Amino acid sequence: MKETLTRAKDRFLEYPPITARQLAQESGATREEIRELFRQLRADDEIQRSLSVWGPSEGYSISVLRKYLLDSSGFVQSIHRGELGCPKVLELHLSPACPCACIFCYNKGEGVPSGDDKHRPSRDTALLTNNKILSIINALVERGCDAVYFSGGLEPFSSSVMSDVLYRMSPKPIVHILTSGVPNTISDDVLRFAIQRATLFRFSIHAASPYTYGIVQLPNRHDGDVIFDLVLNRVKKAVTFRNNLRESGKPAAEIAVTFFPVPANYLELEDAVRIWASIGIDKFDIGNDALRINSRVKPLDEKQKEELEQIYTRIKAMADLGTLNQMKIRPSRADVQTSLTVAHKCYAPIEKAVLVLQRYFS
Repeated sequence: MKETLTRAKDRFLEYPPITARQLAQESGATREEIRELFRQLRADDEIQRSLSVWGPSEGYSISVLRKYLLDSSGFVQSIHRGELGCPKVLELHLSPACPCACIFCYNKGEGVPSGDDKHRPSRDTALLTNNKILSIINALVERGCDAVYFSGGLEPFSSSVMSDVLYRMSPKPIVHILTSGVPNTISDDVLRFAIQRATLFRFSIHAASPYTYGIVQLPNRHDGDVIFDLVLNRVKKAVTFRNNLRESGKPAAEIAVTFFPVPANYLELEDAVRIWASIGIDKFDIGNDALRINSRVKPLDEKQKEELEQIYTRIKAMADLGTLNQMKIRPSRADVQTSLTVAHKCYAPIEKAVLVLQRYFS
């Protein structure tokens, strides 16, 4: 490797949030050399693991390391001075706790409740106060971050930080929220405010019947069928809040549901579309990246894939006939990822930054 690339690589590994421009200036590498460096970094499994990259491997996503967050005053100062690359999207991972245990979950679906000692906060978590978290968010927004996603680690509302940060953060960015919708994770007051503040409020519901919901999302519990009905009512309440806000002339989030087809639920996809269209949600998101290599369930076999394609065809026909009550079928995640990585042609791995704000003992 050329001396300039070696210097650039060493500097990046020393300080991953550095911008591509700053990296080129400090190392003397050309724009093309920096592109080549990032291609090499993305292909290096050991480096990628050390950076805790979350999400697709195209390289536009990076987890900001905790040691920078813990010195939040220096971190924020670096943001304001333009020394850090400012992502277009900031994704917040507030907690590893979740009431669900989805069989395809990237976190192996432990279904850990927020009060479980196994995932109690570590000692240095106390250093990341809500005020420090807010200062980081607001600094990035002021530098040009367009959107803030509350989508994990697992259930964002399992953390008490969620509602406080949501109430107090800058009003500028687009806000997307993903939740399981399981009862006791979010109060009606917080739900109402979240729908008023967010642009998109998305539920993760991967079944159309109580029985299948229990198999796919709550295999660790015996009351999955009961929980499904409660979650269904939670979505209906969210739609009611949205309608009331819009009728009074106030902003309101679009309500969406995500469904990942797996062998245990793919035959219910068509029924799910009908259910959510009748309830009046805005978007139905059919995911296609649940069955990754490290998934705990097998991918669809060839026959199941053929059946799924037929289901897709029927769903498209329903949409073309206007029978979905204005509900839109969102594009697959693969399409979204391609548009992000190709359209922006971003070779710095910080188009989307993932801030893992709390570390837990495990």
